[in-house]
Amino acid sequence: MTRTEFEQRVKDENLKMEDYSIELDHYYDGYPHYMGCVQKNGKWVIYKTNERNGEAHIFKEYNSEDDAFEDYYELIKFYMEKEQM
Repeated sequence: MTRTEFEQRVKDENLKMEDYSIELDHYYDGYPHYMGCVQKNGKWVIYKTNERNGEAHIFKEYNSEDDAFEDYYELIKFYMEKEQM
């Protein structure tokens, strides 16, 4: 799915995580509680920042926007389910 499709899906499904902010514009390193899908150095990356010191950890890099946002959507759903436990 494209970024636009992802944004619409998040809005339609009212997806929100308790522990992390969904980020689509900036790669935050040094700020805790962010999970994002952004373009960095010509690739799409999915990342999450550490809860204590905010250090960013890249889960995976993608050449395809569609693949990145499909996986990002699934990751958010996984974390939301985990928060409910």
